[in-house]
This record gives sequence, C-alpha cells and structure tokens, in this order.
Amino acid sequence: VLKEAKGEYFMWAADDDWWAPNFIEVMKNFLDRHQDYDVAMSSYTRFYDDGEFLAETSFAGKNSITDIGYGKVLEMMMKKAPIHKFSYGLFRTGLLKKLASRPFPKCIAWERAYMCEVAAATHFYSHPEVLYKITTYRKSLTERHGANDVAKAYFYRFHYTAYVFTAIG
Repeated sequence: VLKEAKGEYFMWAADDDWWAPNFIEVMKNFLDRHQDYDVAMSSYTRFYDDGEFLAETSFAGKNSITDIGYGKVLEMMMKKAPIHKFSYGLFRTGLLKKLASRPFPKCIAWERAYMCEVAAATHFYSHPEVLYKITTYRKSLTERHGANDVAKAYFYRFHYTAYVFTAIG
C-alpha cells in the first residue's frame, strides 16, 4: 500500500480500530504548520474486543511529547513507553518511504522496532484529545490464528536482533 501512495500524507489503519471523524484534519493541520514534524498522533484509549475498557494513554499536559527531542523520544520508545501506537498516526509519506526501504520486522510489536527508527529521524506531535480507539484481543495471536508461519515469525527469539542487523549488513 505504501509503495502506491502518492499523496503528501499516509497512515496505516487497522480494521478493528476507530478514529474520530476529525482525526486526519487535526493531525494534518498541525503537520501543515510544522515542517520539522513528520508524524502526528492523538491520545488514545484501548478496549478489549468484547467492549470492556482497558486503558487510556493521554498526551495532555506533562505527558505531551511534542516538544521532546529525538533522543528522549527514542529512549522512551526503547523503554516501552506507550508511544509506539504513533505507528497508527498520520505520517508524511516521504519519511515512510525512506524508512521502508527494507521490510518491516516480522515480530511481536513490530511497530515498536519500526517506530524507534522513526523516533531517530523526526519529531512527534502528540495531540491531547482522544481521537483514536484500539481494539485489544483477550486471545493470543496463536489462539486467534493458529501456529502458522506468520505466527512463528512473531515468536522468533531473536526477531529484534535480526531486524537491527539487516540495517547494518
């Protein structure tokens, strides 16, 4: 899909998640005014697939990462702060195409490894209002999909190491 993208902006969209009708407008308005930012994301909530509330991640006030530098955002990403869901934010297409010159990691939480690269490359805009809702499943990946080749790749013990070394090699 990314290879075919022709517009200035791009976003990944999971079919089981929800975005507010004004999500793109709000994120695009910020990015249009701030050329040194390449990704924008709102605060978000997580719900189980049966509708039960799980958690909220707020980027309001002291939790904003808008004015935090590359190194600190990268450190937060590596320490598993809940900012990897910026992978479902609005991106400048050019940045994504540059970073996608090699395949995404085939592992659990691929977006965290990928978003570490994004964090090292650009500034993140974090919008304080919840404009995104994530569906989280109670059943594991293998319970939902079986032990197929895709599921096996996700559980490969050295998935992050292999991904990093593809960048070096």
